[in-house]
Amino acid sequence: SERDVLLHSIESLRASHAKDIARTNAVAEANAADTKELLLEEKLRAEDQAQQYHGRMIQAEKQYQKASALEEEARTNLERAKAAISELSQRYEELEIQAKDEAERKVMAEEEVQELKQDIEEAHRELNEKSEDLSELEKVHSSASKTLQVAESSNSDLRTEMEDTYSRLVS
Repeated sequence: SERDVLLHSIESLRASHAKDIARTNAVAEANAADTKELLLEEKLRAEDQAQQYHGRMIQAEKQYQKASALEEEARTNLERAKAAISELSQRYEELEIQAKDEAERKVMAEEEVQELKQDIEEAHRELNEKSEDLSELEKVHSSASKTLQVAESSNSDLRTEMEDTYSRLVS
């Protein structure tokens, strides 16, 4: 009968539909398992990348801290260098002042040496003049001495003559 045929067709369609659903469910489950596996792989890859990124972040932080320490050391060295330059500049100025003072003292000493040379030359001239005067005085003294001897000799002769004359007069 037609109804049986229809029922059989409906039954057949239902069975076919149930098979399709079962096949679809199996495919969906297989796809879900594949997707779950892919998601798990992706999750593991993401976690690995996150760990690598974290490691790079830690490395970058260490490098940053090292760079900061080096920068601080460089600042300290720069400040020390500035202080040393300032100290050297001050010392240079002091030495320059000392050098100028020494130069002035040298000039003054040279002037004093020149004055002393002139004084010594003047003293030599005076000494030479006094030596000449002394020589003249010695000549005068020698001449006076001779004159005195002659006078004494004449005086002695006169005395002898006077004594002789007196003796003759008395006798």
